[in-house]
Amino acid sequence: MCRHLGWLGAPVSVSSLVCDPPNGLAVQSYAPRRQNTGC
Repeated sequence: MCRHLGWLGAPVSVSSLVCDPPNGLAVQSYAPRRQNTGC
């Protein structure tokens, strides 16, 4: 699995993009919504 993060706009913390959203990158790393196979 590969994820990329880019941000254009006012300065924000990395945490607000990676950890805070309900479907942020942190959640996608262990519970992707569309994963059909694998662990």
